[in-house]
Amino acid sequence: MGRPTQADDDDLPGGWGIQIVRRYTDEIHYTREGNENVLRLTKRVSLSADETKLRNKPKPSTDH
Repeated sequence: MGRPTQADDDDLPGGWGIQIVRRYTDEIHYTREGNENVLRLTKRVSLSADETKLRNKPKPSTDH
């Protein structure tokens, strides 16, 4: 008999998806708008020191 092409649990419902989403997102919001499901996932990230310096760098003056 040949080796199966799928793992035994590949056809079972469920899995790690929602646990991964909950672990790596800061906010999860679900709403129903009209006939559509709206799922908003929010992940907050901080800027590195270099990115902060670039963001706070004064912009060149356009005044002549």
